[in-house]
Amino acid sequence: MDLSRLNPEQREAVTTPKGPLLVLAGAGSGKTRVIVYRIAWLLAQGARPDSVLAVTFTNKAAQEMKARLLRLAGRPAEELWVSTFHALGAEVARKDLFRLGWPRRFAVADAGDQLCLVRRLLRAVSVDDRALDARRVVAAISRAKNAGVAPQPDAAQEGDDYQRVAGEVFPHYQRALRAQGAVDFDDLILLPLQLFREHPEVLARWRRRFQTLLVDEFQDTNAPQLQFVQALAGDRRDVCVVGDDDQCIYSWRGAEVRNILDFQAHFPGTREVVLGRNYRSAPAVLAAASAVISAVPERRPKVLVADRPPGVPVQLVVLPSEGDEADWVARGVERRLQEGIPADEMAILYRTNGQSRPLEESLSARGLPFEVLGGTEFFQQREVKDVLAYLKVLANPLDEVSLLRIINVPARGIGDATMERLLAHARREGLGVQQTLDRAAAVEGLAPGAAARVEAFSALVARMRARLRAEPMGQVARSLLVDIGFAEDTRAGSRDAGVAQARLRSVEGVLASLEAYQARAAGKADLISWLNRLSLDAREEEQSAERGRVALMTLHAAKGLEFRVVFLVGLEEGLLPHAGMLGEAPNLDEERRLAYVGFTRARDELILTRAATRLRRGREVPRTPSRFLQDLPVDSVVFLDLTLPSPPQAGPGQPSVFARLREQFRAAGPEEPPSA
Repeated sequence: MDLSRLNPEQREAVTTPKGPLLVLAGAGSGKTRVIVYRIAWLLAQGARPDSVLAVTFTNKAAQEMKARLLRLAGRPAEELWVSTFHALGAEVARKDLFRLGWPRRFAVADAGDQLCLVRRLLRAVSVDDRALDARRVVAAISRAKNAGVAPQPDAAQEGDDYQRVAGEVFPHYQRALRAQGAVDFDDLILLPLQLFREHPEVLARWRRRFQTLLVDEFQDTNAPQLQFVQALAGDRRDVCVVGDDDQCIYSWRGAEVRNILDFQAHFPGTREVVLGRNYRSAPAVLAAASAVISAVPERRPKVLVADRPPGVPVQLVVLPSEGDEADWVARGVERRLQEGIPADEMAILYRTNGQSRPLEESLSARGLPFEVLGGTEFFQQREVKDVLAYLKVLANPLDEVSLLRIINVPARGIGDATMERLLAHARREGLGVQQTLDRAAAVEGLAPGAAARVEAFSALVARMRARLRAEPMGQVARSLLVDIGFAEDTRAGSRDAGVAQARLRSVEGVLASLEAYQARAAGKADLISWLNRLSLDAREEEQSAERGRVALMTLHAAKGLEFRVVFLVGLEEGLLPHAGMLGEAPNLDEERRLAYVGFTRARDELILTRAATRLRRGREVPRTPSRFLQDLPVDSVVFLDLTLPSPPQAGPGQPSVFARLREQFRAAGPEEPPSA
């Protein structure tokens, strides 16, 4: 096997003998190459392909890794299992979850299902779901699960209504999922762990299957995912993890930086290899990034060395207002387009989605092509969610969340008053919702016409379920949509023909996906498996900008991407570092890591901007420069202050400018950063 294309540190990581191995891979150091070459090297050393498991966090990353392995190792790589954590957990659950009391064919609740269920449960426990944001209750439940605990009121946050309500709703939420034969995304890790604890024979079977484990992006793992890796590795401990503690930026969804910092404590005898050569960024970009991240007190020491010749300095620009900032950035994009830099090689990054509006307006005013990543996603479109809800009801008779979503879609005269009586009857008699619909005529207080409409809907569902047993799934789905007049209802509810056509194209995409799955799976296709795969895809998918468009996105969304030119806006206290999200205290170490991730997305040019004032509640509010700017190396940065009447011609190495910046920061009092 030819290892000549690897540098000495990469080669050491690839060829280290079996056993626990930690590869600390700084930004742009070739970590994916290392993990792919290590797998190929293990195969060349005689490892059975079907005994090797590689785990990462997104479908896109898993698919790219498998494709690179096929090119490097050839046919043996076809038998490798390259998967996301949750897809692997779903496979463990698919085989054995019935041992914990779930049906053999369970459903995976997507984000929309969770939200609908929590809203219903808030009303059931007499909480006004209009007074509290149900999304935050779902997030609190998810955070607790990712920490491996049940949500409970936090003693340090006694006034946190969401924590309290999540603790109250949680047992009802778990019971409701189980009653519907469903699990949520977090359960796909937690329930396999429960299986491993309570049924050792299940764990033993998976340990026999996988002799060698490799985990990419290990800094993104949470506590249950670490336990999952430990369980599969067992006493053999042949596990290689690749990651960078400096890029741990997902604590809000459970990622635990201590997993990588304390890896040697979890796996005694670990060999450690540091990849310190950066192949992506120009030296000035790397110097700025390294200076900001080095102030994090607890991190694994690593020195990144640029492998590229000197380029242009980093730019730091101060603008009078956020409108001026947006206009200046738009002009910078326009100039670089004129110089021949492709639009899709440029990105504008910001800390929060709310910062994108003035940027969008300025780019639009100049007719520049751009795309905002992280907006309304395909699976969140109403028509797509409605069609998927119909299919979930056909696949899983216990799915009451989906049933309640579509019982009056399109409108068929089954209003809220009818549903309240039906649900009250179901609770009083201890019946499921579907059972109650089947016998609507027996429900007291229900008008005969309403009962007939409910039973007609119930008969439609039963008829389509019966057809699914004998006909292709795609054919049944299309027939269902024709029967209910879905296309006509979509056209009638759209403001113009173009909007209606776009919505129906999205629905056609769903149907085409279902038909393609059925063709691939042949006789083994079943509707619930396709729906579960779709739920995982929606949660694990990475976004990427369209060709020919400048990408606008948050720092979180930018992780894993790279561009020739990066504009990072809003380098101000309260924005970066952020003042704290949803009542949470600021996490300054993670904010530094976010800045580091943003800086290292740039290959050639990094432009940092801040505004002297921003509009808040109708008035201009002075802004304090980000404390991170104090750390920038003066010999790698060009400073331009456009708030001055005649800004001087700036250049690298201006200590007086940075002294003034530090003085501005001290005068503003960083202990109390202005609210974002």
